[in-house]
Amino acid sequence: MASADDINSTLQGVVRNLSQWNQNLLKVFPRINGSFKLSAAVTTVVAQASVAANANIQITATNAAAAAQPIYVSAIVSGVSFSVSTTGGAAAGTETYNYLVLNPS
Repeated sequence: MASADDINSTLQGVVRNLSQWNQNLLKVFPRINGSFKLSAAVTTVVAQASVAANANIQITATNAAAAAQPIYVSAIVSGVSFSVSTTGGAAAGTETYNYLVLNPS
């Protein structure tokens, strides 16, 4: 049977390996996220200096008004911003969202 010291040493090794694995994942998939509120218009520009021209942008509604407002990413300016537009006319200006940017490597 393994001693408590052996088990402790093994667990510390596992924790170190998991920590390194997490750091490597963050290098490949950096956390680029934030939130925004639609302006009372058809298009809202979201400033995000880390966005790439061919980024995949995931958007999640965070209130009922946002859930009812169909939107899409209408433009990306690499290193500057992305734009979100509504499909049914001007937004009310109360719709809030979270976003996650995935830049290809």
